[in-house]
Amino acid sequence: MLVLLYNHCWCSAHIETISSLPHLYYNIFVLVVLLE
Repeated sequence: MLVLLYNHCWCSAHIETISSLPHLYYNIFVLVVLLE
């Protein structure tokens, strides 16, 4: 489930590149917190 969510966000970031970069970093941060 988390992997699917991450992949979705990652793909979205590639579609909107620059405008979604902060969103991508935020998702990575959330994943790190959840995995710890």
